[in-house]
Amino acid sequence: RKLPGLIQQQRELYQAANTQPVPYYALLLMDGDSMGELVGRLNSPQDLSGCLGRFAGEVHEVIQPTVGRTVYAGGDDVMALVSAKDALAIAMQLCDRYHAAFADPVKAGRLKEGEATISATIVYSHWRYPLRQVLSTAHRLLDDVAKDRTGRDSVAMGLVLGSGLNA
Repeated sequence: RKLPGLIQQQRELYQAANTQPVPYYALLLMDGDSMGELVGRLNSPQDLSGCLGRFAGEVHEVIQPTVGRTVYAGGDDVMALVSAKDALAIAMQLCDRYHAAFADPVKAGRLKEGEATISATIVYSHWRYPLRQVLSTAHRLLDDVAKDRTGRDSVAMGLVLGSGLNA
């Protein structure tokens, strides 16, 4: 009985916001590259943990102003649910922040410029598609494409449709 009134309120809300909801979102996964090599290049584990701590502390700053949500940001790993339209820009900003987090060891000569890199994957999906399968696809793209096939320091993207992955 209240449904017609709610539908009208919804229409009014969309009009006031001058937008309609988009049924797609993006899952963003990021993972630092060659962490074992970085440990060997830096003077101490504390040096590496300081860089990674700086990066992880900035992830929320990048994602929070958007309609996205950080699921996890720890060390060299990031998982976030973000709007489809903002996903690539967010990934690029986070790559820049990751590189900047290693500026001190680069300046001190303990790392070469561009030696500390991070790879990412963005999987676009309809909100009705099971998150478990979107996450599985994202991990596969991150490991097999962004890291192994392209040599790291890259972004792999895919679109999950009802028929499966379209990469």
